[in-house]
Amino acid sequence: MASSFKVKYPGISVEMQFGNSQETLESLQSLESDIAILAAVTENPNIVMKHYSKHKVIVFVNRDHRFFDRDSVKLAELQDENFILREKGSTTRQAFDNALSLHGVTVNNVMEIGSREGVWKAVLLGLGISVVADFEFVATPELRTVDIEDVEIESNYFITYLRDREDAAIIKAFIDLNF
Repeated sequence: MASSFKVKYPGISVEMQFGNSQETLESLQSLESDIAILAAVTENPNIVMKHYSKHKVIVFVNRDHRFFDRDSVKLAELQDENFILREKGSTTRQAFDNALSLHGVTVNNVMEIGSREGVWKAVLLGLGISVVADFEFVATPELRTVDIEDVEIESNYFITYLRDREDAAIIKAFIDLNF
């Protein structure tokens, strides 16, 4: 989206910030950002949310894990597995936690890490397994994804902006380009 915007409007400077959904929402509300891409935002009358995409939450494991040679697992097979999870503000984590709770599955949360890269490194080192939105996973010979076959766990992504700024030229241009 950013590159398409840059091609159409080469004179406009684009700055991207990355963070979990809570951090990104705060950036939007404090006017640090004009537009945000967020997952699973609680409805707020001050924020316009336009559905952009939906992605599956999948498990990923390292080469030494017993699931490495499998294409899928049942959610119940994750019972008592050691997990490396993102912080509680992560919507992937939230979707996963909700599914576990709904189906009565408990995992062993051995570590909570505030960055995707940190989680990947911990899984690579064999400290546990984790979950990620399918589009975020970068394949390596040492890590692979495993689908959860019996439960659909998804994150919805929205392009969001403040309702009182919807007439701003930059926001209109971005929305017009992407919808």
